[in-house]
Amino acid sequence: MMEADAEWDDWKAEILQQLRQRAQQESIGCLTEPFTCHGHLQDQVESCNREITRLKYHNQELEQQVEELEKSGRGEMGKEKGTALTKANKRITELQKKLGERTEELVASSKQQNDYVAKVTNLVTQLRQRDDEVVKKDNRLKDMIQTQRKLEESKHDAEEVLEAAHKAHQTLIDEHQALQLAYNSTDGKLRELQAENDRFRKQLLHYKMKDADRLNKENYQQKMLRDKRLQNELAEASKTKTSKIKGSVAEPTKKEMKASELALMDVSAPSICPGSPLCTLDDHENEVSALCFSPDGNYFATGGADKVVKVYNWKPLSETMEPRCTLQGSSASIMSVQFDQLSKFVLAASNDYAARIWSIHDPRPKHNLTGHTNKVMAARFLEDNHKVVTGSHDRTLKIWDIQVKTCQKTLFAGSSCNDVVAGKGLGSAIISGHFDKRIRFWDLRLYEQTHSHSQTLLRA
Repeated sequence: MMEADAEWDDWKAEILQQLRQRAQQESIGCLTEPFTCHGHLQDQVESCNREITRLKYHNQELEQQVEELEKSGRGEMGKEKGTALTKANKRITELQKKLGERTEELVASSKQQNDYVAKVTNLVTQLRQRDDEVVKKDNRLKDMIQTQRKLEESKHDAEEVLEAAHKAHQTLIDEHQALQLAYNSTDGKLRELQAENDRFRKQLLHYKMKDADRLNKENYQQKMLRDKRLQNELAEASKTKTSKIKGSVAEPTKKEMKASELALMDVSAPSICPGSPLCTLDDHENEVSALCFSPDGNYFATGGADKVVKVYNWKPLSETMEPRCTLQGSSASIMSVQFDQLSKFVLAASNDYAARIWSIHDPRPKHNLTGHTNKVMAARFLEDNHKVVTGSHDRTLKIWDIQVKTCQKTLFAGSSCNDVVAGKGLGSAIISGHFDKRIRFWDLRLYEQTHSHSQTLLRA
């Protein structure tokens, strides 16, 4: 039993020694108070053990004295020894009482020591848990350090990329500045050329006006000469006498027939050569490429590079044009414009490989005629108004049926078509002008080319 207690005490002492060393090394403040209390308790335990040992030794001495007194005092010193024995017994009782108190204190100290040992054990457990947490945090710290290194490497690479981007950006800025300077110089030259062009244009208009005035003057002089010559011829013709040969009237000569025809003309009415436009329309945003009056003379249509067809109301009394509607839907320049015979629909050819038909009451296309593979240069209504012919730079002419919205026939001309003539007065004939300097005549009854005229085509 004594050996087991000794081993237990050695184990506790070793644990306390290790805890003290660790507390000194790591400065753990939570172990200071238990170590201090344990030291006080250890001192008290040692003091109590010494006192108990002393009391036991003193008790043994008293017991020996009592035994000796009992042996020697039975005969001779009865009364005195009895009194001494009584005192000794009292002394023993007091000492036993004191020994019990010390024993209770020792038990209480042992209990307190056990409590502190339990606390120390709990603290050791907490310390181990904290050691595990420290290990985990160390591992996490290592991972974070490794991540930080990777991030630093990435940052270094990004800085290199950013520096290269800055250099490229600076290079682009320098190039942009150089291009800007070149642009400013070119823009200045362009403005100078535009100003010079405007000046030349004004000069050209001035010279054209002067040329037109000169031509008007020459035309007027020629007219006056013709009028004077005509008057002379009429005067000579009035002096001739009619002669009758065998009761029949002589046939007039060519000179007399011409004089009689000129006599029917109103010589007093002066001819008019327009010197200024009657009215000017400035509604298109780009060049105008197609014009057309309606058959009834009430409407006027224009088409241009701004991709729209504009329809106007013609006021013959006031000789003015009033905007009626703008027909939209084309995605390229308008190349030709035509009204149908009833002046209700407008047909236009466009550079977006299609032709379209609008009603003058609706700005949206009523029919889209698509099928050509190149820009459509001309589109015309045929005589019955239910069919349309289109000519394109894809070297074909197409006949369209508006009622079924399909292409009935494709005519292969072999050359780009620039213009088409069809409609009233031509019946089933179509005339087309082409890039190869030829004019082709087509008969829709045969769907064949009936004649070809090799002349240079000038589009009206």
